[in-house]
Amino acid sequence: MRKHTPGPWRFIPDHCIVTALDEKGREELVFDLKGSCGAVGHRNLSEQVDANIRLITMAPELLDALEDLAELVETNLVTHEVSDAAWEAEFQKSLSVINKAIGKGQEQCQ
Repeated sequence: MRKHTPGPWRFIPDHCIVTALDEKGREELVFDLKGSCGAVGHRNLSEQVDANIRLITMAPELLDALEDLAELVETNLVTHEVSDAAWEAEFQKSLSVINKAIGKGQEQCQ
């Protein structure tokens, strides 16, 4: 069983917090970033802090994508029967999650 809060995680800029939905669909605090946001609020964050927030909020999806890819590799090592389509689908999913985490093709955290 995982010890971290399941994703997806969401950054709430007006409060400088990261939240997630619990098993009943209620929003719960994952962690508070007020120390990173400071008195100026989110709209004046440095690019580095904004990138850190994006990476933090993507952590659960990054872990899921990596676990799925590792499972596919393990299956292929044992059976040698993973289709090209399965490899391509997993590769595209991994790229999508990585691009979201690094902000490629997106504006700063919303």
